[in-house]
Amino acid sequence: MKLSSICILMVVAVSLQAKEIDESRDVQADGLIKIEILRGEIKIKGWSETRVQIKGELDELAEGLRFEVREGVT
Repeated sequence: MKLSSICILMVVAVSLQAKEIDESRDVQADGLIKIEILRGEIKIKGWSETRVQIKGELDELAEGLRFEVREGVT
């Protein structure tokens, strides 16, 4: 197998791995949080901060994460 073929396979393998997520956003204390999950599982923990934090990973089949705060809705 040529070196170029090995390099291409390595790039493909890396692109198919899970993506780590660690993001947070400031929110209003009386705001609304909407969660939509298409597959997998989530754990929700409450705290006294006016901030929402997401930690975890997106698997290789995930198309992305949308994490927005607009007009009091997260």
